[in-house]
Amino acid sequence: MIARCIYCGGIALKHSGHGRVVEYAPEHDKNRNEICTLLKALFGSSSKQPFNQAIKKFHTIRGLEPGSIEYHSTIEQIVGLCQLAIRNNRFDGDAHVLLANVYFLSASAHMGDNDEEYVENLSRAAAVIHEWKTNGRMYSKERSNGAIIHQGILDHLNRDWPEWIQISVETDMRKLHASHYGNSIGIE
Repeated sequence: MIARCIYCGGIALKHSGHGRVVEYAPEHDKNRNEICTLLKALFGSSSKQPFNQAIKKFHTIRGLEPGSIEYHSTIEQIVGLCQLAIRNNRFDGDAHVLLANVYFLSASAHMGDNDEEYVENLSRAAAVIHEWKTNGRMYSKERSNGAIIHQGILDHLNRDWPEWIQISVETDMRKLHASHYGNSIGIE
């Protein structure tokens, strides 16, 4: 694709370096590594981005015992990294989906042993996934993952509880969003 060189304004080629499009003329090809190094310094290495660190930690959860101290500690770390990613980009749909998923996993880990934590984490999961679902400016690579998590949370909100369980869960995602979203993403 033809474009303008970032050095001289002449005809240039487009090169995708480290996820960023860099335009340079062929005679400036030797400078391409310098450009990529500069971009990495400006924007950071993708592996060091909070969302990518959160994904890496998320993959370790599978090997942990739900309810264990290490499990909850890892979830807290992922929550913090997702919140940081969202503070960096409020429209990071993937970070919203992962955050909702982690809150949902945390709620599931507390189901039956700590009703207060269950309700709080389920409410946060609903608030975050509702923002993802209703905000048309969110960008997500895999929207199907978000849809699955949205449906799972919706199913939990609308489930029939046995009479012996005294649990009160708000089922309206809009209300949960209004009351829990800011706190869930770490801005309140």
